Amino acid sequence: MDNATSLTDELARADNFKNAGRLAEAADIFRQICSERPDNFEAHLQLGLISWDLQQPDAAIEYLQRAAEMDPASPAPHNGLSEIHFAYGRLDDAEAALHTSLAVSPGQSDAYVKMAFVSLQRQDKAAAAAHCRRGLENDPHLLGAHQLLGVFAWEDGRLEDTVTHMAEARSSRPPGADPNNLLAKSLLALGRGAELETLGPSATEQELFAERVLQALFGWQTGRLEYCRQVITRALELQTAIEDTPAKRFYSIYLRYVASLLDYGAANPEIYQEDGVEDAELYAVGDSQCLATAHLLVGLGDIACRIRPVLVLGAKAANVAGAGANPYNGAFHAALGRIPKGSHVMFCFGEADCRYREGLFPMIRDTPGLDMNETVDGLVNSYVDRMLHAAAERGLKPLFQSPPLVNIDTKHVASDERDLFAQVINRFNQSLRRKVADVGCGLVDLQAVTCGPDGLARGQYYIDANHVLPNAVLEAFEQLVMPRLQ
Repeated sequence: MDNATSLTDELARADNFKNAGRLAEAADIFRQICSERPDNFEAHLQLGLISWDLQQPDAAIEYLQRAAEMDPASPAPHNGLSEIHFAYGRLDDAEAALHTSLAVSPGQSDAYVKMAFVSLQRQDKAAAAAHCRRGLENDPHLLGAHQLLGVFAWEDGRLEDTVTHMAEARSSRPPGADPNNLLAKSLLALGRGAELETLGPSATEQELFAERVLQALFGWQTGRLEYCRQVITRALELQTAIEDTPAKRFYSIYLRYVASLLDYGAANPEIYQEDGVEDAELYAVGDSQCLATAHLLVGLGDIACRIRPVLVLGAKAANVAGAGANPYNGAFHAALGRIPKGSHVMFCFGEADCRYREGLFPMIRDTPGLDMNETVDGLVNSYVDRMLHAAAERGLKPLFQSPPLVNIDTKHVASDERDLFAQVINRFNQSLRRKVADVGCGLVDLQAVTCGPDGLARGQYYIDANHVLPNAVLEAFEQLVMPRLQ
C-alpha cells in the first residue's frame, strides 16, 4: 500500500466482505494490512474478531492482545478477549478483561451484561443482577439486562417485576427474545388479560403460538367463548407452521384441551345452566384440571355456586406445598389475591403429581430406599396445610378436588411398573381423603367418579389421559358431602 487513501480503501473493502458474511476474504485483507502496517489498530482488532468467528481462538487472542497494546483506551479488544475466555470457561480471565474494558470506558453498557453472565456461571445470581442494574444506569433500555432481570424475577415468583422487565425487552426493535414466554405467562397469572390480549409483535412465531394459547386460556377462564374460539383458530394456523419443540408440545396440550372443552360445551350447553340462579361464586384454583370446572353451576350444601376457574399454569401440588420463592407460588398467591374475601375456593392441584413421566412416580421408582407411603403422605400433608394457611390468611373458605384416575392404557406403562404406578396414584388419593376429612373440609372426589369397578378409568369422562370433561366434575359434586359449611 502506497498511501493513506489505499489503506482506507482496503479497510472499507474488508468491511464490505465482513458485512456480507465473507469472513475468510475479509480476514485475508486485514491480515495483509497487519503485515504491512503492524501498528494499525483497526486491522488488528477486526482480524482478531473475525478469527474468533472463524473458530481460530489462538489467532484471535494474539491479534486482540496486540490491538489492546496499540490503543489502551479502547474497550473493544478487551470485550473480544472476554468473549473468548468466557467460551472456554476461563472466568477469571473473562472477568479481568471486562474490568479493564470498563475501566477505560465506564459509560458502556453491554460489558455489564457480560459481567452478569460471568457471575451466573459462578452461580451468583445476586451479583449478576447487580451488574444488570449497573448497566441500566448507563442505558435504561439495555435489552440484555432487562431480559436477565426478567428471568430472575420469574424464578423468584416476582411476577410484577417480570412483566416490567420483559415488557421493556418486548418494546425493543426488533423485539427482544422471550423464548419461555415469561411476559405472557406472568400477565395470565396476574389476571391482566387486557395486556395479554394486546401484546405487540413477538420475536418468533414460536412465541406467538404460545401467546395465542395463553390468550385462549384466559378467554376460557373469563367466559369470553367467542374470543377464545377465534384465538384458538389463529393458534392452530401457527401450530402447523412452526417446528416441533418441547415448548410447542407443552402448549399444544393446553390448546387441544381448551378446544375440546369449547366443543363439549357447544354440544352440551345444558350442563352450564346459564339461566340458573347462583347464590355465590366458587373459585377453582389449580393446575389444568381446574379448566373443566369453568362456569358450571354446582351445589355446596344449600348454596348454588357458579365456578370460576383460576389457572396456575403447569403447577404441581409439590410446587405450592412450600413457602419457597418460585413462579408457581408467585402465580398461586397472585390468584388468591384476586379472589374476594369470604369466597369459597376449591384447590385443584395434584393431577400433575400423579403422572407416569413426572411427579411422584418417577421419583419413587428411581430413588432406591425411598418409602412410597411416607413420601406421598408427606407431600399431601404439606400441600393441604399450605392451602389451608393461605386460605385463612385471605379469609377464604376452602375445599379440595382430588386428581382423577389416569386414563392410560397399561400397554403404555412398563409391565414391571404398573403396580407401583397404580399404588402411587391410589396412595395420593387415599392420603388426600384422610387429610381433608381430618381438617373438616369438603372433597370433590374426581378419582372416585372416574374409577370404574374394574379399577380402570371410565373413558366417558376424559378428553385425554389426564384431563377430564365437565361431566366428571358435575357428578363429583353430586356426591359431595360438606362436613361443615364454612
